[in-house]
Amino acid sequence: MTRSTSIEAYKHIKESGLLKKFKWDVYDTLYHHGPLTQNELVSRYFPTTPMSSLTPRFAELNKLGVIRAVGKHTCSTSGRTALAWDVTSNFPVPKINRDSLAKQLKIAEEKLNLYRDIVSDHFHELMSCDRCTDSMKKVFQLDSPKIVAKGYVNGQWNEFTVDPNAEVSDDEIA
Repeated sequence: MTRSTSIEAYKHIKESGLLKKFKWDVYDTLYHHGPLTQNELVSRYFPTTPMSSLTPRFAELNKLGVIRAVGKHTCSTSGRTALAWDVTSNFPVPKINRDSLAKQLKIAEEKLNLYRDIVSDHFHELMSCDRCTDSMKKVFQLDSPKIVAKGYVNGQWNEFTVDPNAEVSDDEIA
């Protein structure tokens, strides 16, 4: 049977492991044998698996955009009219939890501000430290999104995360 479904989408989903066990089982079976009703899929291809393990996956896969209802037909298992499901050519669309992202961003900003405070508090000590090598001091001049510098400050070795884009005058670099 010729599929109108994108083989590329199927291969991508399979290789990337985007779908977990039961979701993959439903998707893979629909890809190879669809369209099918929920009863047909479970009774023909997973007769020992409880219906309750597989049927919720249809709604989840539908929300991800990788399967869709393609119409109604008489189910060969139950004899009733039921929705027939088939795969789409879409890649899964992950659900974005904006609250979670905002919370993670706030935590990252707080950490960045803390690191900036630590570096600015100890910058002059680190730059004037006799035990700091030139390479440790030059780390402040690198053009990298995240730089970790170690320095001997107040009698102990400390690690600093540095913002390389912060402006530093030539007088501050030993």
